[in-house]
Amino acid sequence: MATRVHCIITNVTDGAAFAVREDTDENIYIPAKLSEHLDLDDMDRLLAVVVKNKVEKENTPWVMIRARHVDGEGNFLDTEELG
Repeated sequence: MATRVHCIITNVTDGAAFAVREDTDENIYIPAKLSEHLDLDDMDRLLAVVVKNKVEKENTPWVMIRARHVDGEGNFLDTEELG
C-alpha cells in the first residue's frame, strides 16, 4: 500500500539517494532514475509517495515511487508533478 509522506534527503550518490521520513525517522530508498529526474541535493524537502521495501526492509523500510519538492511549510516548489 502506498503512503504519502514528507521527507528530507540525507544522502545523494552518483545514482540512488536516501531520505528520512519526517514523521517516523525511517529511511527511504530513492532509485537512481527518480533521484536523477528530481535533481536531488542533500537536505531537499519532498512530499513523496512511498511503498514498503521488499528487498532491504530492515535498514531501509521504504522505497520512493514519486515525489514533488516542497518548502519547509509543505508548499510545492514546482509547477507540475515530478517523477
